[in-house]
Amino acid sequence: MNLKGVKYDIKKEYMISPELEAKIKDEKYLEKLEKERKNEIGLIAQDVEKFLPEVVFYDDSTDIYGIDYTRIVPVLIEAIKEQQVQIKTL
Repeated sequence: MNLKGVKYDIKKEYMISPELEAKIKDEKYLEKLEKERKNEIGLIAQDVEKFLPEVVFYDDSTDIYGIDYTRIVPVLIEAIKEQQVQIKTL
């Protein structure tokens, strides 16, 4: 209940460096990258870290947090099973 799903755009500089962008001549490829960085959905890593630190990673060199979403799946399965027991009880 303490986690909130969010919609966000990946910062352009994290998707493609300015140096690489300058070297890419294919406009359609650049447009594809621009489209892919928009309208992402996920969780705030710093919020997740409070409850599931095992799934959060942090890179000191870039000051970037990330989440390994695949490691959240078993937790979600167990939560659904627990919720089903409560529903049956009611």
